[in-house]
Amino acid sequence: MSYTTKTLVGFSIIADIFDERGTDPKRMGAAISAVLTDSVKDDVCSALFYMTAGHQPTCESDLQLMAPRYEQTKEVLRKAVVGLFSADQEPEQKSAVSAIRKAEVLQELKSHNQPSEFGTVAEISAKYGISKSEVRRRKAEGTLHELIQKG
Repeated sequence: MSYTTKTLVGFSIIADIFDERGTDPKRMGAAISAVLTDSVKDDVCSALFYMTAGHQPTCESDLQLMAPRYEQTKEVLRKAVVGLFSADQEPEQKSAVSAIRKAEVLQELKSHNQPSEFGTVAEISAKYGISKSEVRRRKAEGTLHELIQKG
């Protein structure tokens, strides 16, 4: 499957889970279970890469850069699912908890697309003389600040 197709499928999965217009519950459930079982990991990672880098991935290592973000998203979904099936909550509480968690996940996904406080990938790459892929890798791993402190 091409990276273009993977990216589009990934965005479709994300939309099925987080669409604010009210996705069909069966599609949402299928999308959540696909993410939790890693059957669409490459597709979602491809979409996350596109949201972060602004272009489609070009190789497998680009997808591997998104693995930590994919795992974070998967953990948030797992917690939301557990919360939905918690027997000690009233239906109104479940709905409120679900809305809060959905908002947290959406905010997290939106924040992934924000430029670093240190500048854009191109600016950091030029300033410190390292490749853009190295900057993206460090940003995804959360170690970009170490490079900035050394420089």
